[in-house]
Amino acid sequence: MEEEEEQQQPDLPNDAAETSEPSQQQYSWPVIKFDVPPARAYHFYHQFRNSSNPNNFLKGVKWSPDGSCFLTSSEDNTLRIFTLPDNESGDAVNACSFDIGEDSYAANLVLSEGESVY
Repeated sequence: MEEEEEQQQPDLPNDAAETSEPSQQQYSWPVIKFDVPPARAYHFYHQFRNSSNPNNFLKGVKWSPDGSCFLTSSEDNTLRIFTLPDNESGDAVNACSFDIGEDSYAANLVLSEGESVY
């Protein structure tokens, strides 16, 4: 009986060492290339320049928890909600407009406030 207890005790540290080894994985750092110029993916210009304030600018953006839409706040005290289209087909080219003269998406809701919203 004592021999059985002695045999079981050395097994405990080995089990702990065996379980900890597979859980440790090597982290791979993302590759960032600073020599590649950035490319514009989406364009939102005309909706923010149509206001009475010629120096209108974007103050903030807040994404929805599910990532399907975002809310913007701008200097002209206007809140805009943009809903992103469902991209289940994986065809991102047809999902938005890539014309230089047009905005990528139109705001689904535009709300003008009396004062700044932060």
